[in-house]
Order: sequence, then C-alpha cells, then structure tokens
Amino acid sequence: MNRLTTLLVIVAATFSSMTAQADLDIVFSSQHYRWSGKYYHHKNEYSPPEQTLVDLGSYHLYRMNPDGKDTTQITSGKYDDFCPQWSPDGKHIAYFHGIINGRCTLRISDQFGKHSMDLYRLENSARRPKFEWSPDGTMIGYLDLTWSSIGYNQRLVIISVGSGKRHSFEEVSDFAWSPNSKQISTWYLDLNSVDSEKHSFSIVDLKSLRSVRKDFVMAGPIWLTNETIMGFSGTFKDSFYGQIRKVTNNGQTVSQSLLKHEITDDPESGDVPFLMTVGQTKRVPNSNFVVYVSFVSMSAGLHHRCTLVNWKNCTSEFLADGLCIGVSPDGKSILAADRDWIGPYKRGGRRCGPIKLIKIQTGESRTLSGNLMNVEGGDWRKSPPKVTKRSIRE
Repeated sequence: MNRLTTLLVIVAATFSSMTAQADLDIVFSSQHYRWSGKYYHHKNEYSPPEQTLVDLGSYHLYRMNPDGKDTTQITSGKYDDFCPQWSPDGKHIAYFHGIINGRCTLRISDQFGKHSMDLYRLENSARRPKFEWSPDGTMIGYLDLTWSSIGYNQRLVIISVGSGKRHSFEEVSDFAWSPNSKQISTWYLDLNSVDSEKHSFSIVDLKSLRSVRKDFVMAGPIWLTNETIMGFSGTFKDSFYGQIRKVTNNGQTVSQSLLKHEITDDPESGDVPFLMTVGQTKRVPNSNFVVYVSFVSMSAGLHHRCTLVNWKNCTSEFLADGLCIGVSPDGKSILAADRDWIGPYKRGGRRCGPIKLIKIQTGESRTLSGNLMNVEGGDWRKSPPKVTKRSIRE
C-alpha cells in the first residue's frame, strides 16, 4: 500500500462566526428527488395514474443545525458519498465514497468536506458497510461483507488513521470499541449456515492480538465501561433476541436477563418478532439507555426501527421507525429518517422521507427536513472542535 499524502487540516477562523448551534452540527447523507411531471398508468382501471419521481443526482453529504436550519451541501460529484461519521474530536468526517452496495472508498475529510484523503478501497461490498472511529480517534474499524461463489465472507478491518496500517479479523458480523480503545468485542453469525446457529463472541486485545472466544449470541455489542460489555442474546431461529447479556472484558457472563417488553416488528402488536441480526447499538449519554437500530429486509428494501432499551432495568419500548442518524450529546433526543414509498410502487416511485427530531422521554417528534429525500447514514457531533492544526499521515 502506497503511503498516503499528508493531510493538513486547518480549521478556518470563520468557524467562530457560525451560529451558536453549529458546534453540535449534524452531518448526513441523502439523495434528493423531484416530481417528474410524468405519470404511470396502472393496468387496474380503478387505480388513478400516479406521478413519478426523478433523482436529483447522487447521494452527497449535508450539514445542518439541530433545529433543521442552515442546511448546507458539503460534497458533490457523480459518485455517492454516504454513511458519514464525525471523528471523536469533531474536526473530521469519515465516510464512504463510490457506489452504494458496490465499489467504494473509505475517505476522511475536514469538517467542511474538503482536503480529503482515502484510507481503504472496498471491492464488491454486499451491503451498506459499517465503520466506527475508535474513541481516541487514532483508528477506524470497518466491517466488510462480501459475496463470492462460495458464500458470504465477513471480516473486520482495523485501520490506523495515522499510518494507514491495517489488521484483519475474519468471521466478524458486528463489533464495538472499548472506551479506552485498547480492546474490541466482536460477534459472528455464519450467514452461510443459519440453520446450524453457528455464532460466537470474542474480545480482542489490540496490543497483543490475544482473544477470548465464547460460543454464545451477543448481537449489537456495546461497552458500558472498560470492564463491562452488553449485548442482545437469545435464539436466532426465532428471529428474536429477547435477553440482555452483560459480560466482563475477559468474557465472563455477569448477568443474563429477559427483556420485560418484547422488541417487535409492529409497536401495536406484541406477537410479531422483530429481526435483530446485525443492527446498531447507540449509547444514550448520561443515562441507562441504548438505542438499538434493527432492520427487516423486505421487497421494498431495508426497513429500520429504533428501540429504546434500558440496560439496567431490562425494559424496552418502541421509539421510532426509521434509521437513527444521531443521538444528541445531552441524551435527550435522537434523529431518525424513515423511508416510505412515494409514487407508483417500483414504477417510478421512490422510498423517501424526512429527518425527524424525536424526544426520548416523550416520543414527541418534529420534522427538520423536506420529504423528497432518502437518507443513507448520519451523525451528531458530540463536542465543538478547538481551533487548531492537525496532521493526519500514513
């Protein structure tokens, strides 16, 4: 791998003149649409013609304030930019650049989408990839799922942001960083032999690369402290992980408790299991809550759902439909972007919907954006960056 060119990021002095809420900026990726003026005529004479939608370019990155104002596009071009994440210090944005569900590159830019550098090239990704910065900002973990003639291959790649050096871990479906960035926890589900329920949970020391492996389910792992990890356990055949398991950083189970309220596909029905495979768990600051973002794959695409889980009391409740694209630093709100079919189904219509701000305690929601857009990931900056220089080199 060729050495990367040094990236010198200078935070502009004009940053201080941005609005007071800009230090809590939201970054997200979306594709926008407009009505075409053309109509699809159904074969069924009782169904009225429906106007179709057209794309207004590729997916690009946007920033906006938490009140939905001052939305600004920060990337452009013919390729997609998606799944953005703020660096822990709030100075940089990492995201994928290329083709969704295809070839793309893991890229880092400054907070304005400029001065970018490429970290890692992905070939033939089988789904929207997942990555996470290490809490200390020195590494990025990328979760790759590729497809070949022999089946799915799942692996985790840890990349040093400073040197570009990387290390791969095979058989990883999900992962999480310890708060001190010294360990990772991984969970594996063999997608090629689901009937056998082949799965495992491991904790890896990143300095020695020594690992502890356990043969139990630990979906959506997240570290509560440097010594304790939680995840969702249960039976995969039932498509439902209805238990909270807590383990130590050496793999010993501390507790395993049944959730008092089932996480279901329909918030009004308690008997429909919700498929919780490789979802995302987001910690809610200053609380005993996490938001679990799970998904169901349907003919119209992935349908996401946000569930609020109290890991201390082992309770859960429906919070919002849609992809969670950020949790507020004060732990009071989340951002969710749902996607409903607008226009003729698969005949010129699109799955799209607005970004909504949802209060965690009350469930009250407020719309922050327009409706004719499709969001592919986002993040809420946790703290304002200091005005300084920073060099990132391989």
